[in-house]
Amino acid sequence: MKKKIFSLGNATILILFYLLFGVTYLSAILSDNFTIGDNLKRGTTTTLGLLVFISIILLFISLIYFLPKVKKAVVFVFKQHKNITSIALFVLLVLLQFLFVTVFHPKIGWDPSALINTLDHVDDVNNRAYFSLNSNNLPILLFMSFLSNVFQLKTWLFFDYLTIVMVDLSIIFSVATSYMIDRRYFAVSLYIHILVFGFFPWIVIPYTDTWVLPFVSAFLFFYFSAKKVSKLWQKNILMTLFALLVCGTYFIKPSAIIPAIAIGLIEALSLFKEKRVLLPEVLKKTSTVLIVMFSFICLYTITQNKIEHQTLIHVNRERVIPAVHFMNMGISGDGGYNAQDTLKMGELATKSEKIEYSKQMYVKRLKKLGVIGYFHFIIQKQINNTADGSFAWGKEGHFIQGDQIPKSHGLKGVLENYLYIYGKNVADFRFIAQFIWLIILSCIFFGWHNKSQTTQTIRLGITGAFLFLLLFEGGRSRYIIQFLPLFLLGASLLVNDSKQSIKKIIDATLLKRTNYES
Repeated sequence: MKKKIFSLGNATILILFYLLFGVTYLSAILSDNFTIGDNLKRGTTTTLGLLVFISIILLFISLIYFLPKVKKAVVFVFKQHKNITSIALFVLLVLLQFLFVTVFHPKIGWDPSALINTLDHVDDVNNRAYFSLNSNNLPILLFMSFLSNVFQLKTWLFFDYLTIVMVDLSIIFSVATSYMIDRRYFAVSLYIHILVFGFFPWIVIPYTDTWVLPFVSAFLFFYFSAKKVSKLWQKNILMTLFALLVCGTYFIKPSAIIPAIAIGLIEALSLFKEKRVLLPEVLKKTSTVLIVMFSFICLYTITQNKIEHQTLIHVNRERVIPAVHFMNMGISGDGGYNAQDTLKMGELATKSEKIEYSKQMYVKRLKKLGVIGYFHFIIQKQINNTADGSFAWGKEGHFIQGDQIPKSHGLKGVLENYLYIYGKNVADFRFIAQFIWLIILSCIFFGWHNKSQTTQTIRLGITGAFLFLLLFEGGRSRYIIQFLPLFLLGASLLVNDSKQSIKKIIDATLLKRTNYES
């Protein structure tokens, strides 16, 4: 009976994962980011520069394939000395990130603007109103204030530099996790992270999406490290650090603890794997669970008390926006931000009124959609939430302050043309970002033969992320950024399995074609 429950649980995870991930993968392939020439939907067009870029890549691949000396050199650099090469490329990435941010660090609108402006104007009525409504951003404000006081800096450039540090710490922890699971994946994991973060302009946006990344990567690292050690005291120390980081993650971006929830569910499911569980093992697991809970509760209590008694900015907690509001927005329009609902939250005086309004609107919208309509809505929302490889760059309201028309010269002018919404190369950027995202998704998608506990943990974490975004505010793929450690760890661990699956598919297709022609 226990084995049946274990098998059923694993099968359910796999089926649910591929149902949702299949929608993501197919829609990523069909994304309008891949439009060559005029994109009528976005009002953009790709340039000759993109064709040159693609031609160079194809030429390089052809040289490797047809010229043995070139292939030998590539193998020597990127495979035989992969550890040295990958580390050197990571150092180069960091240097380029700092160059990029030094040259290009525009002021950002929406929530990041509220955070940084508040540090200079804590008594401003609008800032007080914002944090009264959006008290979930108080922890990140206090964190930013602490760092600002330490370094005596409050500029956008300073916080962009800190964002680089956050992102690169995440890379280090994620690659270390791959190494901890299997040291053979060190270089390939670093290559994958360099590929993604080499085309990741979000480092100029100091907000919870990027600042939570090192916390997520770190608690994954400590969990998988705990799985590798045999001594109970070592395991408990590592799991204590895991719990503390999960708690820190919760305060920065609550939804980012979903991978930790997946870990708990997988650990619970694993209890059904063995026919007999010995008493000493039960006691060990129980002690670890109690330590995790105690550590989390202690840090949560201390941090929550600090937030409630903070004196940086005065907030009216009665005006806070309830969680059900984000569920209500998540079922309206394209499943994303709804200005009318947000305005209503500001008009209603008490939290109870906000809850009642949001509940009524949620039920009303759900009834209006109906069963079939809701199913169609969910499919489209999954596409909106996950398919865009640029992570919806430029889609937020007042994304970059100003008119976003490139006016600079030199390197800054080049970057503005690629990253401003009215830049002539913005479609080129989206094409490249989409291609990289498709590579990452492919590395995960075709690894279906791997059903290890580690892989299932990653799959369940990604599934949980998908389900959360389907239930709450989504509508654009920016919200996937917080879960990138899961995707990149999954891609790193499944790349070899996916290569084998793709090879089998190609071989079977060629064999079928040969038999048909003969």
